Amino acid sequence: MGKDMRPTLEIRKLRRQQVTPLEKLKGIVMKFDGATDPIADGEWENA
Repeated sequence: MGKDMRPTLEIRKLRRQQVTPLEKLKGIVMKFDGATDPIADGEWENA
């Protein structure tokens, strides 16, 4: 640094970006085999 330069610190408030839950999930599924295949009644499980 030269004689005329002084180190400085700049403080800024962080702004939170409002992201919807769907936007957070976008792009996380890499592969989904059989996405449009029908589901048989016996394959459903009760939670």
